[in-house]
Amino acid sequence: GYNAFESVLNASTDRFRPIVLTSLTTFAGLLPILFERSAQAQFLIPMVISLAFGVLFASVVTLVMVTCAYVSGHSVGQRIKHLIGWAMNKLEMSAPSVDIKPNTVSEKKTS
Repeated sequence: GYNAFESVLNASTDRFRPIVLTSLTTFAGLLPILFERSAQAQFLIPMVISLAFGVLFASVVTLVMVTCAYVSGHSVGQRIKHLIGWAMNKLEMSAPSVDIKPNTVSEKKTS
């Protein structure tokens, strides 16, 4: 398989076009309502603005921020795993070896 960075890069390039096209067509579909000047459309314009730019913002977050967060999280996880392995090796090396012998003391009978 691929390492984490190559996997994220392949997934990002595969999903880039569908995400961008979906976002742009949604934005373009909202433009006629945005430029409408009738009295009925005046109630919808604030909602259309927030929806249209929210879709564009969510696309950027999906394409950039999620990818960066995944790569950063993976590298932090690798560092933690490395530190835990290092600490375990240090503990094994510094721990004194103790030989536990079975109890050889026999009980004396008292008469």
